[in-house]
Amino acid sequence: MDEAGERHGFVSREAPPQLMKLKQTVHAHVSQINVRAETDDLNIFMAWCREERISYREALKRIVAAIKKGAV
Repeated sequence: MDEAGERHGFVSREAPPQLMKLKQTVHAHVSQINVRAETDDLNIFMAWCREERISYREALKRIVAAIKKGAV
């Protein structure tokens, strides 16, 4: 029955496609901060996050790891 319906452009209502969740569940304690920074610096940071395809949280985590290593 589904095949016949698909041939005529009908879509089954039994199992509609589900939208993926973009956010991943975080299993750690989280807090929020607000940052005032120069626009140029924020634009560079946001562009880097976009290029790396990471969240601001993940970017901060990488920066903190670099600080711990003494790289910053």
